[in-house]
Amino acid sequence: MNLDEDWLIILHKYSEIKRVYIECEETDPELKTNLQPLNEFRAALDHIMKMETALYLDNNEEEYLKQKEKLISHLNRAFYDICDMLSINYRNKIIDIVELYDVETIRTAIPDYYSVKRGIVEEISQRIGKYRNEKGGYSVDNVDRFQEYSADVLQLKDIYIEILGKQGALEEVKKKSQKERKREQYKDLILGGIIGIIGSVLVTIFFGLF
Repeated sequence: MNLDEDWLIILHKYSEIKRVYIECEETDPELKTNLQPLNEFRAALDHIMKMETALYLDNNEEEYLKQKEKLISHLNRAFYDICDMLSINYRNKIIDIVELYDVETIRTAIPDYYSVKRGIVEEISQRIGKYRNEKGGYSVDNVDRFQEYSADVLQLKDIYIEILGKQGALEEVKKKSQKERKREQYKDLILGGIIGIIGSVLVTIFFGLF
C-alpha cells in the first residue's frame, strides 16, 4: 500500500474536476442546477472518511483499499458527468448561434470559422466520443485522461465565448446584407417596371404603324 501515490492520484483528479467545474460554472448556468456532480462529491467525502477510519482507527488495509476504489469511482463519475454535459452544451450553443446566419455572413464576421474553428470543434467531438466510449477502465480513467478531456472542454468554452462575442458583428453583417438584397430587389422592381413601360410603348407604336 503506497499512501503517497494513492493521495497524489486522488488529489490530482479532484483538482482537475474542480478546475473544469469552476472555469465553466459562470459560462454555463445549467452546470449550477445539475445536482449529480454534487452528489458524487458528497459520496466521495464519505468514502474519504471511511478510508481514514480504516487506516488510522481500524488498521484494516482491505477496507481502506475498498473505500479508495469507491472514492475514485465517484470522482470519475463526477468528472465525466461534468465534462459530458459541458461538451454537449457548448457544442449546442455554438450551433445555435451559427445556425442563425448564412455562410457569407459567418465568413465576413468570423473569417476563420470555417477554416479553423469548425475543424477544431469537429476534432474535439471525435476525441470526446473516444473518451466516452473508453470510460470505465481503471487504466484509462487516469489523471492524463482527465487533463485531456478537461482541456478539450475548456477549448470548446473558449470558442463558444469568442463566437458569442462576435454576435454583434454577425448581426451587423446580416442587416447590411439584408439591406443590399432589398436594394437589389428594389432595383429589379424598378427595372422591371421600366422594361414593362417601354415594352408597352413599343407595342403601341408597332400596332399604331399598322
